[in-house]
Amino acid sequence: MIVVLDQIEDPHNLGAVLRTCGFFDVSAVVVSKDHSCGVTPLYPNLLPELQNGYLLSQ
Repeated sequence: MIVVLDQIEDPHNLGAVLRTCGFFDVSAVVVSKDHSCGVTPLYPNLLPELQNGYLLSQ
């Protein structure tokens, strides 16, 4: 399953979605560049999804 996110401006909401995707074993997440909070591995120990290479930024 692939999840596509558009206009997620609150980083807490993005984190909640990523944790939910991790629980449901989603294979990829696509996040839009425009009107989004952005994705950076500032805290890789808090975002294991980033370490697994399963997050895509478009």
